[in-house]
Amino acid sequence: MAGERAAGRTTVTVLSAGAVRRGVTKVAELFERTSGSVVLMDFTSAPKVQSRVMAAEVVDVVVASDSALDALTIDFRIAPQSRTLVGRSRMAVVMRKGADTPGLTDTQKFRRALAEADAVIYNEGSSGAYAALVVEKLGLREQMAERIRVVANGAEMIEAITASTGRVFGLAQATNVFDSVAKGLDVELAGLFPDELQNVTTYEAAVSESAEHPAAAAALVRCFASEEARELLAASGLD
Repeated sequence: MAGERAAGRTTVTVLSAGAVRRGVTKVAELFERTSGSVVLMDFTSAPKVQSRVMAAEVVDVVVASDSALDALTIDFRIAPQSRTLVGRSRMAVVMRKGADTPGLTDTQKFRRALAEADAVIYNEGSSGAYAALVVEKLGLREQMAERIRVVANGAEMIEAITASTGRVFGLAQATNVFDSVAKGLDVELAGLFPDELQNVTTYEAAVSESAEHPAAAAALVRCFASEEARELLAASGLD
C-alpha cells in the first residue's frame, strides 16, 4: 500500500489484524472527522500483518497483536515509542441466532458442549491455532476429528454457521462475533471461553518505519488513546 493524496488531504494507510476490524474502523472514522485526513484500511490475519511488514511493505500504521509488534520492533519495522494499546480480545463461542445456547460457564460444561456439537469450526489465523490447542487440551481432537472444520478466515466461519441447521459452534475472538452481530448477520454470542481455558490477545497500533506520512500516522495512533476512541473500542468487544 502506498500513501496517496485525496482532494489535497493526507491519506494514511493502515494494515490491521482482522480481529479488531470493527473497532479500528470506528476509530479511523473518528480520526477522519477530526483530522481531515483520509484513512485507507487493509485487514488480514495478525500473522500476515507481521509477515507483510517484515517484507518491507509500505504502510503508515500497523495494528496487530503485541507479540507481532514485539517481533516487528526487534526487526526495526515499527517505531517502538509509538506503540499504543488498541484493546484486549477474549475467545468466545459463536452460534446461529436462535439456536439452543449451551452452558459454557466452566471447563466441564464447555467440553460437553463441544463434544455434543454437530460441528466445531475455527479459522487458520491465530485464534484458530489457539482453538485447536484447546480442543487438544480437552482430549477431543480424535473424538471430533470428522466434526472439526478449519476455514480460511472469520468470514467463512460465520458463513458456514449461518448456513448450518444443526448444533454448530464457531470458536473465535469475541470481537469477530460483535462485528458479525453488528452487521446484522444471523449469529449470536453463545458465551466466552471459561476462565480456565481463556486466552486474551492484546492488540496495539504503531507507526511503521516505512510510513510515508509519519506525522499523520502518529496522530492516528494517538487517537486510539482518546476517550471517545476508547468508548468505540469497548463497544466493539475490546477490553
